[in-house]
Amino acid sequence: MQESTDKYELNMHIPAININDELASTLNNSTQTTFINKANEIIANTESTIKTIYSIDYVAYVNESILSLVIRSTLKEGNSAQRIMIQTYNYNLNTNQEVTLTDLATIKKLNREEVNNKIIDIATEANEEAQELQSMGYSQTYVRDLQSDIYNIDGANVYFLGPNKELYIVYPYGNSEFTSAMDIVLFE
Repeated sequence: MQESTDKYELNMHIPAININDELASTLNNSTQTTFINKANEIIANTESTIKTIYSIDYVAYVNESILSLVIRSTLKEGNSAQRIMIQTYNYNLNTNQEVTLTDLATIKKLNREEVNNKIIDIATEANEEAQELQSMGYSQTYVRDLQSDIYNIDGANVYFLGPNKELYIVYPYGNSEFTSAMDIVLFE
């Protein structure tokens, strides 16, 4: 769907998992709540004096009967920072069950310590760069809380297997903040 007015521009390609079971229905409902409701809110906001640009796209990969669906949206409201939101679903087509990050790490023959160490390394490096930019006067940087539980295999919630079975763990800070900052941990 594409729609444009003087108040908003929408460009939305929204996926649906066409499998008839409870988990697929739950995942589709989550997509509805997260992305479509935001579009409806933008359309309904006739009082706004700012222009909003909102887009949604997705890509899906299948590796060893694991469907990985990645949904990405961008939101730009007036002069505020652009926000990038990412949501992923990992679904075992054979068992009709959701696949965890631990399951994907096992498929990749990775151990927990290896995954946790790489997550911390990537987040620490990105945080050091953000702090350096802040010290130079850039205030629009995202500083990470490296003590947060999200920086371990059990706390990460955005992950998928890519086109060649690469494991991606993504930290899209725009899911909860107005930022386009994200960290990507890759296991080839």
